[in-house]
Parts: sequence; structure tokens; C-alpha cells
Amino acid sequence: MAFSAVLDACVLIPSVLRDVLLEIAVRQIYRPLWSEKIEEEVERNILRLHALRDKDAEESRGYVRRLRRKMNEHLPDARVQDWETLLPSVPTMRDPDDRHVVAAALMGRADVIVTFNLKDFDEAALPGALFAQSPDEFLLDVLGLYPEAVRKVLQAVVSRTGRKGPRWTIDDLLTRLEKEGLNSFVAACRRELTP
Repeated sequence: MAFSAVLDACVLIPSVLRDVLLEIAVRQIYRPLWSEKIEEEVERNILRLHALRDKDAEESRGYVRRLRRKMNEHLPDARVQDWETLLPSVPTMRDPDDRHVVAAALMGRADVIVTFNLKDFDEAALPGALFAQSPDEFLLDVLGLYPEAVRKVLQAVVSRTGRKGPRWTIDDLLTRLEKEGLNSFVAACRRELTP
């Protein structure tokens, strides 16, 4: 694989974005990384969002358990172990609660941290060549390197729709990604991948 990327919890919470990022990873275009602590943060936030939408608590817990199990079954090398040992070497961050993400990145030898919270991962504070990218920038880079693979990823994500609700088109998927702030990636996909 060409590069490794830590997926911060905030990019794993929106389901459509998560599906696209993980489908790209399953196709071995990049190596995703996360820690159990990141998984726990994803779980907490999904459960909180489901509660705000009045979804059944037990069903939501089952959903999150299945999600975590599937993530680790399909990407068995993604979960970084022993990142805690590197916490003392992580510099002071704008948000001290994000130090665990940097520690996981260091332990997993990541090239990049993919996050919506760029302000919390100032490149001057990140060690070595490690840098942070928004999911929009990250996916735009992936599209530039692997346009045909991205087309297949979008088709695969769309093919899984329709079980609970309407079947999506690629344009429907792109519209949902645009609502999640992936404007540059969506514009490039519409230019390069759709007829």
C-alpha cells in the first residue's frame, strides 16, 4: 500500500463518508488506522446522535457493535495497539484530548491524519513528516491518484443502498457527501467520473 492514514473519529461518524473511506481502504488503496479509543469515541457519538433522533437505544448499541466488528474484520490490521506508550512523546496539542490520535499515528507509522478538526492538528505541533488533511482533501488526492478505483468505490457504496429506503444513484451519494462538506471532492467526481 502506498500510504497509511489515521481516521479520526469525526470522519468515521458520518455513515456515508465512513462507507466511502472504508470501501477505499478495503480495496487496499491506502492503509487505514485507528485505535480502540477512536472506536470508543465513534461509538459514543453515534449513540448520542441516535438518542437525539429518538432511535431505540438497544438497536443503536447493536448497530455500533456490528459496525466495530465489521470494521476490524474487514480491515484486521487497522487497529493500532500499544499507542499509549507513545503518549509521553506527543507534543502539547491545542486540544489535549487529541494527543491519543497523534500517538496512534506514530505507533502505526501513519503518513497523515484525516480529520475535520484541522485547527486541532496544527502541522507545527505534529512530529516529523506527519500532517493532517480534511477528508475533502484526502479523497481529492485519492481521486487524483486512482480515479477508476474511486469510481468503483462509489458504485459499490451505491449498490448497497435500497434495503432500508430508496436506492441511490452516484449523484445521490455525491449530494450526501457534499452535505458533509466534501465540496472539492464532489465537484471533481462530477467533472471526472459522471457522464
